[in-house]
Amino acid sequence: MQRVVPAAVTMIAYALTLLAIGTITYLVALPGSGALTALLIPALGGAAMTVCAVLALRIGSNRTLGMVGIHAGLALPLVLALGSGLRLRASMEKAQVFNDQVRSAPVAVSAVTRDTRDEPRPLGYQAVGIGAIASVSVFAFIALVCLRPRPGPKATEPDASGPAPEENNEGRRPSDAGPDELSV
Repeated sequence: MQRVVPAAVTMIAYALTLLAIGTITYLVALPGSGALTALLIPALGGAAMTVCAVLALRIGSNRTLGMVGIHAGLALPLVLALGSGLRLRASMEKAQVFNDQVRSAPVAVSAVTRDTRDEPRPLGYQAVGIGAIASVSVFAFIALVCLRPRPGPKATEPDASGPAPEENNEGRRPSDAGPDELSV
């Protein structure tokens, strides 16, 4: 049980960090930008990671559930890092389009009422949030790999004083025979 505690604490810290990143990203988004997913995805990832930590702590009473928690806790940061990393480039490109448009505009962009559905929106908050999730997820994955509990000796290993394997008439075991020495 003691070997699992550092990994479980890391899982919970990672879950809280995801929630903090999601909350900050949601709060800095412009009103009407539809940034609810900036809060939901990290919150769901954090909830799943918390479940993994609780399952990992149960390894003393239920080894199967504990192993599921440990292995799912290793896989989840990797999945979030890959997913965020794949989304990061597109988000950065959209933010760059907006920045280029603002720089090239002769007059500052104003908040007059007009149809702005086709115009680029400021998505810098999105790129920063996605980049932060990808970075923290890579760090969490490496930390969890380093902190994962090492497997103990298996309880089902055969005893060394058990019966000797059956030998053939030449003093060798049947498994030592070469491919042309096997008879049908």
